[in-house]
Amino acid sequence: MLSVPGSQKHRIAPGDAGIEGLVLAGDWTRTGYDLGCIEAATMSGLQAARALGGPVDVVGEVRPRRAAPRIELPRYVDRPGEVALRPPMSWRTCG
Repeated sequence: MLSVPGSQKHRIAPGDAGIEGLVLAGDWTRTGYDLGCIEAATMSGLQAARALGGPVDVVGEVRPRRAAPRIELPRYVDRPGEVALRPPMSWRTCG
């Protein structure tokens, strides 16, 4: 498998075949290493095992970052007589 510039976006991850029950493996899949070599094939096999439900850690794997969970903030309560900055606020430095 050639690894030409920009080809990574066309690779399919082992667990993302889009067909129920089908898991892919090989140096041509998207592993994060994305090279045609035995190391990429090994990583792909480990990722395929994980996609089948195995508790597999793949050393050297770079997983895509997931969006941070949305945090609900408590309702702001303004108490009369207290010194407080009301949201939204902005801080400026002098100097």
